[in-house]
Amino acid sequence: MALVALAYMALALVAGQNPLAEPYAPPLAPAAGLALAALLMCGLRCWPAVWLGAFAAALTVEPTTQGTAVAALVAAGATLQALLGALLTRRFVTRDAPISRESHIWGFLLLGGPVACGVAATAGIVTLQAVGQLPGSDAPYRWLLWWTGDALGVVLFAPLAILAWPGRDGKWGRRRQRVALPLLVTALLLTVGHWGFQRIEEARLQGLVDDAAEEVHRRVLLATAGATEPLRGLERFFAASEEVTRKEFAIFASLALERTGLLALDWAPRLPAGERQVFETAQQEEGLPGYRIFELGADARARPLTWRPEYFPVRFAQPAGASREVLGLDHGFEAPRRQAMIRAVEAGAMAAAPVVRLLRTERRAVLVFNAVYPASFDADAAGIDERRQALRGFIVGVLDTGTLLEPAMQFARRRGFALRVWDAPEDGVPTLLAGAPTAAAAGAWQRDLPFADRSWRVELIPRNDLEVPEAGQRALVYFGFAVLAALLVSFAALAAAGRQAATEAVVVARTAALRARERDLDITLRSIGDAVLTTDAEGRVTRMNPVAETLTGWRQGEARDRPLSEVFHIINEETRQPAPSPVQAVLEFGTIQGLANHTVLVSRGGSEYPVADSAAPIRDEDGTLHGVVLVFRDISHERAAEIALVASEARYRQFTESAPSGYSSSAGISSSTPTRRPWNCCVHRPRITWWTVECSISSILGIARWWPPACAC
Repeated sequence: MALVALAYMALALVAGQNPLAEPYAPPLAPAAGLALAALLMCGLRCWPAVWLGAFAAALTVEPTTQGTAVAALVAAGATLQALLGALLTRRFVTRDAPISRESHIWGFLLLGGPVACGVAATAGIVTLQAVGQLPGSDAPYRWLLWWTGDALGVVLFAPLAILAWPGRDGKWGRRRQRVALPLLVTALLLTVGHWGFQRIEEARLQGLVDDAAEEVHRRVLLATAGATEPLRGLERFFAASEEVTRKEFAIFASLALERTGLLALDWAPRLPAGERQVFETAQQEEGLPGYRIFELGADARARPLTWRPEYFPVRFAQPAGASREVLGLDHGFEAPRRQAMIRAVEAGAMAAAPVVRLLRTERRAVLVFNAVYPASFDADAAGIDERRQALRGFIVGVLDTGTLLEPAMQFARRRGFALRVWDAPEDGVPTLLAGAPTAAAAGAWQRDLPFADRSWRVELIPRNDLEVPEAGQRALVYFGFAVLAALLVSFAALAAAGRQAATEAVVVARTAALRARERDLDITLRSIGDAVLTTDAEGRVTRMNPVAETLTGWRQGEARDRPLSEVFHIINEETRQPAPSPVQAVLEFGTIQGLANHTVLVSRGGSEYPVADSAAPIRDEDGTLHGVVLVFRDISHERAAEIALVASEARYRQFTESAPSGYSSSAGISSSTPTRRPWNCCVHRPRITWWTVECSISSILGIARWWPPACAC
């Protein structure tokens, strides 16, 4: 069990290293196949090893208290999945019997793979959503990815684990490589295919990001340009007028404030420190009682003015109601504002301060300063010192970045993106101007655009609910194809191996039966007293028994596949010419044949044996001729007895022919003594015939009972 747990953890960790793997859900999970194989091979009691291996692997994703609970629940889902798969498929697979029937292969792959593998995916997705680690919009895709990875792991790796299980000596033992190779190649191809699918989807997503980013960039650029354009108009208005009244400023500024994002407009004249009292008195006399120049403290409240060589107090401000409290505020009271004004004079263009404290609003806002010179002064041709001397003051624009960028942010949200804009100075820390301060996500688009004399960084981030058109359908088709392809390849490999194993088993059984029949035939042939020799359809020797070996002088191993005429050499005893072969006659006519009379077998050593034989065809149940069986025997003793009989017959014929008339061979009886004899007695014959000779020979040899009718002499 410890080895199972370690192997499960190792496979899960290796699969998790795949750059395409999601937390807890790799695109191909061989550990799921190992878990099913372990329960089938070791029994259901092995489930603690599966849980322990799954828990250890899942804990590496987030080794925290919450991560421990998540890992325990994810491991429980993996264990329940393996148990369900084992219960559904154990009737198809045992430790000693591989999957051989095609129906069993389909049952094992479908029930153990796609059917059972929904358990771990469902348990994992519910767990991640419960702890807030998975948005609801992302759940279907993650479930599909989880299910596909486990199903592929079972379909491709469970058969491999079963075949390679230690101590398993099944019928597939010699075919493990034939099964393993297509499954491993399929796993590799599906991994590459998943990588390609992800790359295609990422390219589609990047295309959406690029299209949306271009539009967002255009909208932000237009918004900033539209917000700063009124400052240029006011600057030209002041430059063309010797004196601008409060009413004139209010009319012009009110029209400019209709632009989105422009929160307020100020006129801050340049005021030497020595003219402060006179300026304050003049403003009070113009209808602003209590007007005084002030600055803001650290708490953003008004405080007495600190002495400086010159001041830039707010004289006019619009909108009038919201800006009344900023009248008299010295824009030069803090360093960021003073530096922006200095840059505006030195560059001869608008300059922006970073996000600063504002008295009139708590929203994020930036100040834009545009220097104003006399109408006759050519600021572009003048030097820095000349511009400083000719400076009349600044048109100050207050830009609400949230309002300014809201149209672009709404567009981004409709497209499924989050938009963030940063004030990103080259030598400073970026300051967020608009958007949520979240970490940048994969696929984020960034671009810097100029704003006054500063640089704003625009970030477009795909949200989790970003939907690429038809991405869900494509993912469903691809993952379904991957599982189907794995099922077909695994079925083909297992079915081919099973058929080959079954065929080999049949061959082995039939070979054993054939060998048993061969043994029985050998025993039978060895037990036959006659010589037996068989040939094939071409007349070549295939088998012979020991009697045939003795008569022919050939051993069976030497005679096999030799022509019959070379082993069974027969001649005519009288003419010494080769005798016709009965085997050839059987092969030619297909009927039983016998040897001609006076046939002699000449052995390999030159010995001669008179033989009698018969040859019969060997046919199968369809009547096809497959060979000939030749049965022959040594008739030397019969031939000797026949020769002796013929010689004896000749002698007695000569004896009887030379004997006197009336001679009887019966003891004690004389031909001169008349005696009554039976009708068939030899002496009643008028003359000696073949019958009397036969009777005489029979009486002498004692074989009268074999020659009916019996002689009664």
